Amino acid sequence: MPGPTTRHVRWCAWTRSPTSSSIMSATRPRPAPVTTPARTASTSAAARARSSCGPNPCAGGAVFRHCPSGPGPTGPARSSKWTTTPAMVFSETLDVLAGNRLAVAMHAGFEDPTNIALMTFADPAGATFYTDWHEAALAVVARLRFAQGRRPHDPRLLGLVKRLSAESAYFRQLWDTYEVRGRTYEAKRFQHPVVGALELTYQAFDVRGSDGQQLVVYRAERGSPTEGSLSLLASLSAPYAAAGE
Repeated sequence: MPGPTTRHVRWCAWTRSPTSSSIMSATRPRPAPVTTPARTASTSAAARARSSCGPNPCAGGAVFRHCPSGPGPTGPARSSKWTTTPAMVFSETLDVLAGNRLAVAMHAGFEDPTNIALMTFADPAGATFYTDWHEAALAVVARLRFAQGRRPHDPRLLGLVKRLSAESAYFRQLWDTYEVRGRTYEAKRFQHPVVGALELTYQAFDVRGSDGQQLVVYRAERGSPTEGSLSLLASLSAPYAAAGE
């Protein structure tokens, strides 16, 4: 797959997704919205994000947000306009630094979708979201081992491994195998709580000018049931994403 055109930009942090229940409620009539303290806080957070990063440059309403200058991950500018392809930017420790609207909706079932390792081992949703959970767990550990080889004394990595070891005996077992792996292309299967099975391939692109960050793009086979499911998910999540922008 040819790489997208790139230019240096700054991406803002991952924006929280609509919950699974809110996406499901889009399929049936709802009473007029009522402003609650939680919703007000959420709206305020979105307003702060807009204030710090400026308006969303993408007419499609992606969660990637562009800032004119300053440090931060760089990435393909066109990715902010992808509305049928989930795309995310990861750090070496699998922190989710940015994601477009569809990537946010895809991970709506997680309580805190900001780190893939914690989502896999510490969030109950991981056991059902990752159809091949064992393979997903191996991939996470291998990725963290790869990061350890590059920066063994990184405080973020050390803290993450300590937390995962405390919360998951299986993580401790896998961590002791010392498997190291860095993949740039692989098939993935997921079970979304709203739209069901998703069979995707992903490609990872090193982010130029960053220190170990990667842009991960998920693709569905053209004409496949997954392509239709992603289109449905995009349409269900759009009203909620627009409300927070």
